[in-house]
Amino acid sequence: MKIDPASRFDGTVKDYHLYRAGYPPALFDWLFRTVTSGRKSKIADIGCGTGISTRALAEAGAEVTGVDPNREMLDCARSIGGGAKYREGMANDTGLTGRAFDLVTAAQSFHWFDPDTCLPEFRRILRSGGAVAAFWNCQENSPFLADYDQMLREHCTEYRGSSNWSATIERIRASSSTENVREAAFPNSQEFDADGLLGRVKSCSYVRHGVARPDRLEQAVRGLSYKHQAGGLVRMEYRTAIICWNLA
Repeated sequence: MKIDPASRFDGTVKDYHLYRAGYPPALFDWLFRTVTSGRKSKIADIGCGTGISTRALAEAGAEVTGVDPNREMLDCARSIGGGAKYREGMANDTGLTGRAFDLVTAAQSFHWFDPDTCLPEFRRILRSGGAVAAFWNCQENSPFLADYDQMLREHCTEYRGSSNWSATIERIRASSSTENVREAAFPNSQEFDADGLLGRVKSCSYVRHGVARPDRLEQAVRGLSYKHQAGGLVRMEYRTAIICWNLA
């Protein structure tokens, strides 16, 4: 059964807020050097979820509106505050004012969008010379993450690996709507105890919808934590990749 993208993350909101990684300050330094309007940019953060990226952009000095189709996610984002505004909307139908934004961002979300319908919408809401930026926390290679990947393949029928971002970046580079592409990457990481690692796993939509025996998955997560922990913690290493472009 195909799941409505707007409801894919129903039931994951608490874990998503508590256990998903933020983004390194160096990413935002690079982003604001790259876009002409800098830290005072007016930004539409599309697919904002619980507002992890939205709050970081607002704290950096931008005027930010987060957009997401999931009401539970938006309720969480609004309850945390942080200086951003939020509204319900889709990537291809944001409901935002036309020609009002310097930058559109998509943090850990652009791979969910249909470029054929979302890019015309981004063009509609961007001012002349405005840019689009998409970024992801991409898992690095390590013995722990190799076992983590194998665990998810064994227990989750919806899991297809963690490389959605790489195929999406290739599509962005190849699109006829894309020009003036700029890219960068920055190190990032999280550390978890066994309960935190379980929360990180449960924050994923493919786990929410693709696991027949949650008890067996939990047992596997705790075994994985015990195998790879140092001082009671496991370390999840990322490379935070960002691609920024203008619309032709």
